[in-house]
Amino acid sequence: MSSWLCSQKAGSRERLFLRILVLVFAAFRWQESFAVVSGGTDIPGEPVTVDRILMKVLTIEGMQLKTVVSEVSLPGLEGRLGILRGHAPLIAPLACGLLRYKRQGKWVPIVLRGGIMEVREDVVTVLTNDAERGAEIPTPEEARRALERCTETLSCASGTEHPDCYC
Repeated sequence: MSSWLCSQKAGSRERLFLRILVLVFAAFRWQESFAVVSGGTDIPGEPVTVDRILMKVLTIEGMQLKTVVSEVSLPGLEGRLGILRGHAPLIAPLACGLLRYKRQGKWVPIVLRGGIMEVREDVVTVLTNDAERGAEIPTPEEARRALERCTETLSCASGTEHPDCYC
């Protein structure tokens, strides 16, 4: 084998070495991105992604959330943004919509009211005007009632007659 390598041109030996190095590095990164779970899932030994991205959600009131996740999906202005470990540095504006993050194999929703996000060295920072998560997100019926109340208040304030207006 060494005589074959010695007989090759220096450029092709370097390319061969680089190819081998890339394959070894890729195999190492692939193994590193999975962990074998000994329990806690339906199937023992099932591979799950490891939570290795730090995600921070900040609003005007301060820190809303700081957690370690494996994936983040954000509502960008030009479409959804997906962030995984090792993502390139990025700054992007956010639209109003649903941020989802995967923590311990389960997707968790947060509703954002626009903002901006930054990805740097496996840290996702989201700056937003407002964020609602989990139980804070209203059900469709609650949202419908709130819309009706606001519509009534608006019609009273505008001076138009509304049957339920007690102004």
